[in-house]
Amino acid sequence: MFRAGLTAGVSVGVLLMLAGCASDAGEKPSTSAHALTIKGTLVYRERIALPPDSTAVVDLRDTSSARVAVVAEQRVALAGRQVPIPFELAVARAALPGGKTYSVRGAIEQAGQVTWLSAATIIDPQQDAIDLGMLNLQPVQGGEPVTLFWRCGDQLADTEEIGGKLRLTLGGTHYNMRQVESASGARYAALDDATTTFWSKGERARLTVKGKAWPECVRADRVAVAFRAAGHEPDWQLGMGTRTLFTTADGTTHIEALTPIAEATASSRRYTVTPALQVTIANRLCVDTMSGMPRPNSVTVLLDGRELHGCGGDPASLLQGVEWRVEDIAGAGIVDGSRATLNFGADGQLAGSGSCNQYSGSYTLTGEALRVSSKTAMTLMACVPELMDQESRLLQLLSQVQRFKISADGALILETGDGGTITARR
Repeated sequence: MFRAGLTAGVSVGVLLMLAGCASDAGEKPSTSAHALTIKGTLVYRERIALPPDSTAVVDLRDTSSARVAVVAEQRVALAGRQVPIPFELAVARAALPGGKTYSVRGAIEQAGQVTWLSAATIIDPQQDAIDLGMLNLQPVQGGEPVTLFWRCGDQLADTEEIGGKLRLTLGGTHYNMRQVESASGARYAALDDATTTFWSKGERARLTVKGKAWPECVRADRVAVAFRAAGHEPDWQLGMGTRTLFTTADGTTHIEALTPIAEATASSRRYTVTPALQVTIANRLCVDTMSGMPRPNSVTVLLDGRELHGCGGDPASLLQGVEWRVEDIAGAGIVDGSRATLNFGADGQLAGSGSCNQYSGSYTLTGEALRVSSKTAMTLMACVPELMDQESRLLQLLSQVQRFKISADGALILETGDGGTITARR
């Protein structure tokens, strides 16, 4: 919404002049090397007069993430003034950190409702000054637009739905679309090109541009994080899905951007997320230096030229999907020819052979610990005393397990709090 973030926008020292109509200032705002100047003119083609109580609005937004943030905004009462309406916006460069995407949008409001709206125009904040020329306003019906962000393959798109009409933005190209009949979902076609369509069905959509079908689109703000990593000294966290979020614990760094296509090799994949952030994920066992928890991936983050290291991936993937055959219990080996096994299920169930009987129970894995429930179901077979004793010792140790590690040669070692171990191999 245009009103969101008004206070924050004014607080960063933004100066806006709608030529000749600023109510309390008669001079042009000064700029310097520490400010970015953005100017242009609000216009529309329709021969419709603006009501006297109309308000002109120009805002600068951070559109790097699904949660669009207004960096700067100011509103000026027009008091009967009509288009064209020149504007000039000076923004302190301290409010424009690198690695983000920014856009400018203009609007006219009446009685708190947006009645005219321009498309968002992407800007380069590194320029000394920007002249946007004419920002063409379109009439708005049905109140504030509903903005959604989509990822279609490796491309990002956004849609603004305004009462049955849709404005689709792909890169720097805008398409004005009208809703057309469909059996399900909401389908739109470009006003000047019936071969450009957007068909949304909940969290997914189909996009065709000039007759060419794009990869299926998914909501960029709804896809769950598929990969997580963390590191220490300094403490940082990374989440990667459709979007990438990188933060440091001290709050000095927060980067959120569309996750790019990876540059993949046989043993790693690298993502250049922004000019300031590059992430390399290697398929190599990594042990968290604080918790001791093993993880399947070694992660290197290049942040503004500084190299940070950490571990990532789901620890459960190191346990699940295979049967582990026990080869040692508390340092005493196992009975020759016996078979004791561990199977960690994705549903949190642990099952296997105890040596004589089949057992099943549950386990929990957190960021720092592995726990096995002491409540175990078992079959009731009787075996020779040596196997019954081995089974008893195995199940007793399992109920005391607190952590696990993977040895250099690939063995699984379950550890209790008092130093007891169970060693198993695939």
